[in-house]
Amino acid sequence: GVPVHMESMPKRVRWGGGNRDLGDFQNAIGHFLVSEKMRDVIEQLEPGLHQFQPVEIIWKKDGSHAADFFWFNPCNRTDGIDRTHSTAGYNEKIGKWKYEGGEFVVSLAQTAGCHIWIDPRTSFNLVWVSEVFKQTIENVGITGVGFSEYKVV
Repeated sequence: GVPVHMESMPKRVRWGGGNRDLGDFQNAIGHFLVSEKMRDVIEQLEPGLHQFQPVEIIWKKDGSHAADFFWFNPCNRTDGIDRTHSTAGYNEKIGKWKYEGGEFVVSLAQTAGCHIWIDPRTSFNLVWVSEVFKQTIENVGITGVGFSEYKVV
């Protein structure tokens, strides 16, 4: 949810498994990789906000070129979970939501104008997105992204 120095990110990543289409989104041990197509959509919705660093993916088996991607660092930090309507546990002492049990409800007022964000009050590796973002990537045929839907108020 904040800008970082990306210059030291690897320029090449070995990818296991058989040669296949990688889709447009990959989660590499808590770091996100996106295709040029997905980067273009993100830039269309929130130009100049997020960070991208080129990376080549090569197949682990033979070292051949698999794809050109970008490391993606979402730079929106938004406290978007509504405390009144959510039933998930919230630890006031540390200011964090608990992931086990209960339901998260997203506040449209708190997330207004955001399409991709990290919620600083969550401690799990999750990127939150707007309905507009979801519809846009579906309309342009982005693959490899899964969604969980949450109630909104």
